[in-house]
Amino acid sequence: LRSVQNEREIVLTKFVSTKNKMAFDYQFKIKDQKLKELLQKKIARNNYSQDIQLGLFREGSKEDLFGGVSSTSLYRIEKDVFYGSVISTFNKQKLVSQDQLTLHIYRLAWEDQEQHDNELKEAIKASSRSFSVENALEYQGDWTFKIP
Repeated sequence: LRSVQNEREIVLTKFVSTKNKMAFDYQFKIKDQKLKELLQKKIARNNYSQDIQLGLFREGSKEDLFGGVSSTSLYRIEKDVFYGSVISTFNKQKLVSQDQLTLHIYRLAWEDQEQHDNELKEAIKASSRSFSVENALEYQGDWTFKIP
């Protein structure tokens, strides 16, 4: 399944779900030099986490099923292709086998790993329990995939 937003194509290569879980794989061609540099910094520190904002809807419903969920999103890079994987567990049973689902990817975002590490060091020095880092790059849109 393919979806294009803002001249960026994302391909959904796999989607599986049970009553309490869903998982999917997606990929896109890396055309942005800034993204390549950000990913290289993360990979150099063995950080393969991915910030992704999602929505999941039943056919004919406006209720986003993606609330009340714990999720893990990881990635790998091969040549100029970004391969992402998401595994999500719902707090309660939300899916049934006959559901016709539509998955939305609203945002993909990346921090600068060096900036993150520097902010963390400063927070530790200041005995602060929290710190924040702005995203260095975001792709926003509404990549939509009707699950067959």
